[in-house]
Amino acid sequence: MATVVSVENVKDVRALLRALDARVVPQRQRLFADVLSVSLRLGPILAATLASSLGLRQRLRHELATRRLEVVTLDTGPDAIPPDASWRTWWMHTLDLARVLVDLLPDDSHHGSVSTTLPRSAAALAAAPAPPRRPSRPRRGSHRAGRRRPRS
Repeated sequence: MATVVSVENVKDVRALLRALDARVVPQRQRLFADVLSVSLRLGPILAATLASSLGLRQRLRHELATRRLEVVTLDTGPDAIPPDASWRTWWMHTLDLARVLVDLLPDDSHHGSVSTTLPRSAAALAAAPAPPRRPSRPRRGSHRAGRRRPRS
């Protein structure tokens, strides 16, 4: 059994656990499931907080285990909007989810997944100016290789 839980607006672990207690634990009990797999949609703030603290990830994994929940998928969700509308921030959020997932996977699991979608603000990301490129210098001798005189 599995369920998707959107906790994108949750900003700390205590609030995440309260949300799981309110929504997911009763669902697991109604289904009479020994363990319920959960796909979490984490927002950038909580994902960055968890990614930066091994202790918080270990605590979360312990709390999930006591509630008989396991996480094998983390999701950015379709509404994930980078605060500064940059591709780098969006990519860092995806990497934070991967760092978190590594420590939340159950012992008997050999793989997990991080699900990402382009944020709805993709138009804003596309409109953002690209980083300036350095002009490339021609390699030595390349000015001769590209020019050939036509034979008469």
